[in-house]
Amino acid sequence: MENRYEDDEPISYDSTQTQTQTQTQTQSQNSRTLTPSQLTQEEIQRWGILEPLDKCKDKFPILNLVNDSYTAGKTLENDICFTAENIEDKVQKPTVPISCISKLHFTIHKQVCTSKGDYVVILMDHSRNGTFVNKRIIGKDRRIVLENNDVIAVGKGHFS
Repeated sequence: MENRYEDDEPISYDSTQTQTQTQTQTQSQNSRTLTPSQLTQEEIQRWGILEPLDKCKDKFPILNLVNDSYTAGKTLENDICFTAENIEDKVQKPTVPISCISKLHFTIHKQVCTSKGDYVVILMDHSRNGTFVNKRIIGKDRRIVLENNDVIAVGKGHFS
């Protein structure tokens, strides 16, 4: 069951975390030649997904998490960039004005915990106006461990 709330802000994300798995690949004695794209696909292992809620799928793409960390905010240097076009609803009342979004609003990173490669996913709030996980404020310079299907929102925790 997913935590999807119809009244959440369009910039909320549904975070689905995958656990590290040991993968063993057997190679046949005949060596095979990989193209660069095949090699890249085999070497990259996704450890999580940020998926926009239904009401904002046209504004934000699904983000496969393969790097160790990601940034979100209103400057173009961020991996997730919030702009007036993708967060402000011109038809209905404005939900979150761009002025409520920090240049660096939050970061998400994978933290390896054991020698086996087990990890947790940490969200660090850098904002003054709030980063929310499941409608609860995190707080500036505070962090939280994300779980499967957590909903991340910025600016407001509950939208009506």
